[in-house]
Amino acid sequence: MPVSFARTKLDALPVVDMEADRLARACGLVPPSIHWTESSSSRGSGRLDEGPAPDVDEGANAPSDPAGPPGWSIRPRARSVRIPQRTTASQGTPSRPRSVSEPASIPAFAPSSPRPVLRSLREILDQEGVQLDGCLDVQHVVERWRRPTSERGLELEASSQGLGAADLKTFGSPVSVAVKCGSMATAMGGFQHAIPWVVFACIEELNRTGIYQPGLFRSVPHRNRLSLLIESFDLPLPAAPSRTLSPEEPICPLVHPTPSITRASLRMESMADICALLKSYLTDLPEPLLDENLTVALYQYCVHPSIVRERLESESTRDPDYGMIDGEYFTSHNVHTPVPSHFAPYAALMTPSEQRTAALSAESSQILIAQHLLRLAPPPLCSLFAYLFGFFTQLPLSPDNGMTLEDVSRMFGRVLSGDSTVSRRHSVLMWLLERWTRISEGLFDVAASKDGDEDEMENTPQT
Repeated sequence: MPVSFARTKLDALPVVDMEADRLARACGLVPPSIHWTESSSSRGSGRLDEGPAPDVDEGANAPSDPAGPPGWSIRPRARSVRIPQRTTASQGTPSRPRSVSEPASIPAFAPSSPRPVLRSLREILDQEGVQLDGCLDVQHVVERWRRPTSERGLELEASSQGLGAADLKTFGSPVSVAVKCGSMATAMGGFQHAIPWVVFACIEELNRTGIYQPGLFRSVPHRNRLSLLIESFDLPLPAAPSRTLSPEEPICPLVHPTPSITRASLRMESMADICALLKSYLTDLPEPLLDENLTVALYQYCVHPSIVRERLESESTRDPDYGMIDGEYFTSHNVHTPVPSHFAPYAALMTPSEQRTAALSAESSQILIAQHLLRLAPPPLCSLFAYLFGFFTQLPLSPDNGMTLEDVSRMFGRVLSGDSTVSRRHSVLMWLLERWTRISEGLFDVAASKDGDEDEMENTPQT
């Protein structure tokens, strides 16, 4: 084989600068491609070509690499891209980064008057052709809201409950006193609500570990340990105004340690002891969260229309798989809502989805009335009621714990409702529990008060 031919093939192999190739890839530049061209002087010679010309600015001084191949002497410079900055109307000091800026504040749920809710409820009932004063004692509602909520007023409220100034503690005191002794701030419906921190601690720990355990609220607690927990969580009313705790802080009261107050956490406690602690606090409440006045109104305006509608609907016109309210997971109750009576002739022509929509539409006014009636409870009681119902409606999602909505109504009926008639109280609680998903949506947005409405009660002369 001729020597010149062998030398030609060896010369055709390009020399690739691996270091330059690595730097080019690290900088995000596409390395130049290698392709073969035939020279006019020698056949089979190869060269390293760059392909398409890079888009570089004219007159720009490109850096050269004398050690590399000829094709690598000129590299395309990375094009700088200017990102447009957001501008505000005021060209003042730029805003701080989100990581160091203050979080968006959530308003506290602290209405001072029930009159905006009463006014809105009266308008709704007038459209339904129902009188507000027929089943609701409006004066009693207003009087409950007139209870003082200041530190001095707490003593008056406690004395009205048969308690002394030294007895102002978490257990056995009104909810308005308990939130002053120690509370946790939790967000519900776009507002901050002060929840007695013993309730917050128990429910948060049960949600974390105990909601899936069998025997929930049925297992026997350790008596001595329960007594110690009650003693630790029975916080007194502080001398200075108490500070509402933040959910980011540990689940324990931020108070100065005393022989009777510890900073123990519930994370090491058993499920039975935590459930017993929660039940002990709720059982010791001096008054139910919903008094008999509101419970009777809920039955007449909300529950009774559903019962009448169910009686008017024939069992033969209902599909047994239709009508589950707010989620079909409450299968243990098999609660059905029949098609409204004016839809009965067309029920056979409706699809299951249309029948379900018609049934929910028939109760829309009852849901709205129920929201207004719940809002007529004093704010601390309304917040605690909504927080507990949000927890209770999650229990049937885990069949392992053995808890149903019937069990919730039976165990906590006296705490949640003050109706002396057991059957009516049970009907009201079951109606609320089964429809809580719809009731809780927008519960704290009903009857948004205008300017001046909140002070209307204070300006009204007492009779």
